Parts: sequence; structure tokens; C-alpha cells
Amino acid sequence: MVQKNSFELRFIYMKKIRFKIILLSLLFISVGSSLHSQDAPKILFFISNGDFIANVDNYFRIVAQQNQPFSKNQIISSTIIFGKRKLPINIEETKGWFIIHPDTTGIIELIVKLRDTVMTKSASIKPMPAVARLSKYGANSDEKIGVAEFKAQMGIVAQVECCGFDARCKVYGYEVIRVSAQNKVERNINIGGKFDDVTRKIIHNAQSRDLFIFRNIRYSCADSKLIQRLDDMTFVIK
Repeated sequence: MVQKNSFELRFIYMKKIRFKIILLSLLFISVGSSLHSQDAPKILFFISNGDFIANVDNYFRIVAQQNQPFSKNQIISSTIIFGKRKLPINIEETKGWFIIHPDTTGIIELIVKLRDTVMTKSASIKPMPAVARLSKYGANSDEKIGVAEFKAQMGIVAQVECCGFDARCKVYGYEVIRVSAQNKVERNINIGGKFDDVTRKIIHNAQSRDLFIFRNIRYSCADSKLIQRLDDMTFVIK
């Protein structure tokens, strides 16, 4: 479908997409409750991925105000909370690291004992993060794509770029918009990650100075039922 008067649409999506800064840092987790002491000792969590991530092995350390390294024996209980449900979750210990593998998003709750103090610690479990990719190009790419290279593309993928492994998540669909150099608009709602027939025709129409927008990219990772959105992608054809 062709529409006119699309200057506003073109200028909005020519703005640079914000950069996401991922900081792997020491994470302080607030004290939920403290017993037997008004001046409770502090416990510091270091999570290898920066956050607890669903459906992967999460390695983390616990550093406490004590002479000996923190041990699994000091964890009285470990549970995962999602909605109104609370279920036990296993924690393994290896070479100074603890390992936890939550199979859903929610909240990890640990009850730990440090000297004569019992504390409840909690931290959220985030969905597996992914980034949108069109071949080597991502949402924050400033590179222009040549006509021939662009027409050769097959679809959009949701690429996992964390957690020490290479994987892709399921893409449910997205909207593709072409704004020509003459400000004529074509658009389609694509089902799935691979370009469907209508999207292929739009891609095939690509010409120099066209603007292409891929937006509302919906995906989920690792059998999660939570459908998320990836950053919109904007490309200018050389």
C-alpha cells in the first residue's frame, strides 16, 4: 500500500537509536529482613552475567564480612518467586562459585546466615537478552547498506550476545516499512523472522536513498512464554 506525506515518519526514524550500556558490576542486593542484630553485617553479590538470567547457568559469588569464604552451608533456603507461587530452587557450589539455573523469570530469594544474623536477600531474574540483527547489521548501526546486499537478505534474527554462548531466539514477527526517496511508503506485517512474500517484494523494490524501518520486532527465548520487543532497526540504502 502506498501513502504520501510521510516526511514526519522519515524524520522520526532517522534519529539515532539510543545505545545500551551493559555494565558487569558488583550488585548490592538490599536486605529484606534482619534478625538478632541491629547492625547487620553486609553481604555482597557478584553475578558473572551482571544479572540473573532465566534458562541459563548463572555463576555468582557471595562475599561476606567474615574470615572464611562464604559457603553453601550458610544458605538456609533458596526459592524462586513468580506471581503468587514460591518454589525451592537448587544451588550448586564449585570452586568458589555458586551456580543457579532458574527456568523462568521472577525473583530469587535466599535466606542466609552470617554469624548470629539471618537475612533474606532477593534479586530479580531477567529474560534472556537478545539483539535484532539483519545479517551483520544491528539496531545501532550507522552504516548504509548497498542495494544488492540489502536485496540478498533473508530476514531478521534475534541474536543472544551474552552469557558465554551463541544462540538465537524465536522471532514472531515485525512491521517492515519502506520510505522511498520520493517519500512514497510501502509497509507489511511480517509473520516470523524470515521475510514473507509481501516483504520480499518490498525489499526487492529497494533503491538508493530509500529508508527501511523494521519495528515492533517480537521475540522470545529458550522456551519462555514471555514475548518481548527488540529495538527498532532503521537502514538507509546507499
